[in-house]
Amino acid sequence: MGFNQQELDKLMVKEDGFKIQRNFEEIILNSGTNPKNIFESIYNGSIKTRLLNDYLVKIDRASMYASLEIRSPFLDDKLFDFVKQLDKKQLMPNKFLKGILKDLAIEFLPNEILNKPKSGFAIPLDKWLRDKWKEKFVFYVFDKKQDLVELNYDYIKTVWKEHLNGKNLGHKLYAVLVFHIWVHQFNKDL
Repeated sequence: MGFNQQELDKLMVKEDGFKIQRNFEEIILNSGTNPKNIFESIYNGSIKTRLLNDYLVKIDRASMYASLEIRSPFLDDKLFDFVKQLDKKQLMPNKFLKGILKDLAIEFLPNEILNKPKSGFAIPLDKWLRDKWKEKFVFYVFDKKQDLVELNYDYIKTVWKEHLNGKNLGHKLYAVLVFHIWVHQFNKDL
């Protein structure tokens, strides 16, 4: 959602809220890894949360929309089982992410491709929430408050004012907006 644990504590009126932190910790504990090994815990927790619930879902939806059948070659079960057995030094030689892939690709790809920095696709949420979505945000979040989850609307107003005054908090406010729209569309009796 873009909120860290301290911000979630301010946002959620009741202590349990969405139980985000506890759910993630439970997934890590149930992953069968040593919870004291932070690398293994995050690695396995990410596979069971972000990979399954975010990346693969997006790939699946985008490919279905285009009537394409997509195969993720790095998720081949034999390759995946092999990689799961590797330790941190083997997975990240010299602490470089994707070190194994880069070592394998060095003879096939030029350096400018191999070492190109990451570039994501960013949606201009900050601008949209100050411009064309401003009225929508006020309407759904402040005018039509939801009753499904008890939120601290004073805190939301503080974040909203900081955003309008130039602090880029669109990623947080977008999560709040989408949640409110969802509540109103799927819980019309609230």
